[in-house]
Amino acid sequence: MEGVQQATRAPSPGRSELGQGSSTQRKNKKARHTSGEPPETPPKCFLQSLPIEMLAATLSYNTPMDLLSLARTSKYFCHTLLEPTNAYMWRRARYQVVSGAVPDPLPPMSENSYASWLFDSKICMQCGKKYKGFPTSFALRLYLCQSLPCQNSWAPRTTTYNTTTAATETNAPLHFTTQWLPHLEGKRNNLVTPDQPKYYSVRALQEAVGEYVRVVDDPAALTAYKESKQAAIDQRTARKTWYDALCEFANKYETDQRKLIEDNSKLVARFADKEGWNIEDLSCSETLKNKRALFNRTFQSLTLHDIVDLQPLIEKDLISMFKTRTRKKGNTAEALRVEALKRLYNKLRGHGQRAPRFSEFQRSRTAQELMALEPEHVTSKQSENLALRFFKRWEEEAKALMTKSLGVDDWVPISKNKLHPVDRVTALFQCKNCGPHSHKHPDTDTLKFEDVVVHTCPGFGRQQRDKIDFAPERFEPDHKAIAVAKSAVFLSGLDVEKVDMTRMLNLGNAFICKSCPSLILMNFRNLIGHCKRHENMTIEFLQDTDIFQILVHPIQWGLYHKITKDAEYASQHRSKRQFGCRLCGQDSKKVFTFDGLRSHVKEKHRYEPMRDEDFFQLPAARN
Repeated sequence: MEGVQQATRAPSPGRSELGQGSSTQRKNKKARHTSGEPPETPPKCFLQSLPIEMLAATLSYNTPMDLLSLARTSKYFCHTLLEPTNAYMWRRARYQVVSGAVPDPLPPMSENSYASWLFDSKICMQCGKKYKGFPTSFALRLYLCQSLPCQNSWAPRTTTYNTTTAATETNAPLHFTTQWLPHLEGKRNNLVTPDQPKYYSVRALQEAVGEYVRVVDDPAALTAYKESKQAAIDQRTARKTWYDALCEFANKYETDQRKLIEDNSKLVARFADKEGWNIEDLSCSETLKNKRALFNRTFQSLTLHDIVDLQPLIEKDLISMFKTRTRKKGNTAEALRVEALKRLYNKLRGHGQRAPRFSEFQRSRTAQELMALEPEHVTSKQSENLALRFFKRWEEEAKALMTKSLGVDDWVPISKNKLHPVDRVTALFQCKNCGPHSHKHPDTDTLKFEDVVVHTCPGFGRQQRDKIDFAPERFEPDHKAIAVAKSAVFLSGLDVEKVDMTRMLNLGNAFICKSCPSLILMNFRNLIGHCKRHENMTIEFLQDTDIFQILVHPIQWGLYHKITKDAEYASQHRSKRQFGCRLCGQDSKKVFTFDGLRSHVKEKHRYEPMRDEDFFQLPAARN
């Protein structure tokens, strides 16, 4: 019993994992008990009703790997197989290993601990992953998986000490320690030869030398320490012989296993060639894969009869793989077409063409015609012209619908000098669902026509947004913003029917809000967003000379968005005291961190969210 309990503390001898059920199984079991349902009665195992003699006779044909698996199936088998009086079952199992009888364990190691140490999975000391196989070194308890980087990591874990040098006699701690401490065996891994120095575990050697040094000044303690190690010195020859025997067994076992796996693979290849199947597909068949794994693990050679018996199931696996491959191929081609269509869409929009959202365009008949082409033809010149005609036609229809929402019916372009009503700076809208403050548009709380056609409400998920098409009834004129825009155009001496957004932005920071307690200068775009703070906003248009007299700290447009969205910039500046409040006056001496400034603007000035025109960054802190 003790040996298998120790097996849960891998990777030293006797540390197996005769463990417990998974957490999911324990949760399901607990759920059944708490729900009041009667627990399920497991099927009766007649093997448990056998007398111990008959059970031992039955298990005498099994290998240690089979007994380890059986001990983990139930408490009954765990207690039975771990009973010290039943150790003969494990001993018989060792004789069933195909590569030859496993060497007997040295006391005090129990039979079950010995089987667990040899045949259970182990944890690689280098990468920490589980691997199936023998220890890299039995003597040093060195566990490394088969990957090349891990195999090459044995040297840093060991140290050399040549017992033939004169230093042996002068270094008493090392001299005594190397008399009983195990060293790396050469027959297992061919790393050392008789004429080379011996390799010891670095950690074990340091600990052993440390123990010797701690008692070296006390003759009585030193004598007791040497007597305690005398048994290990006496057993060193026997242990070396045992380690050599284990190395020979492990080498033969691994050689036979590699040959068996190679022979089974050749048989599968011959069968695939006979049936005209692809060897890679056949190797991926779950039915055959499980069969091969079982035979390789139990050292059984596959025969054609074994594969023929599984042929109907293998054919089902191959048909399923063919259907899956065909479906994935179709999905891949569809994805390539969608990607090509998206490139075409982004190209036309990048040239200034107004268009619906891509999900809406993808549902159109024009997009379906393009999707029927090969991916390389979707982005051709002919396809581009077809999509461009669709976008222009769609834009005209959308303009007509939004013009009506502005109260302009049957607008006719009689003069080329006059802009379309939805292209004017006074064509401003707001979403009925989002309200006047849409957080999807940080630059302005009001939507222009090009924003309207691609607007998505922030409350919807991606799948919901993709199903929503452009609908003019979702929007309404933003009368407050329109009034401020008309006032700004009038004060600047321009014609509202002829001036566009570019012309108004070229005026620069020429508008001042008279409704704020401090002088706040801003350009036309931010003026439209700023007007939502006041019920009846009054503005003034300034000339260049007046602007430079008022604007002590230049406005950094986009600074708020940069600090809140750019993680790298925020990490450098957000927590530093380098921001001032423009609402308190540009000559204010108060300096804040960014978060402190936001709290200040919210508590003192009652403005939320903060905007670019509300604060400034000190000149020394600007990049």
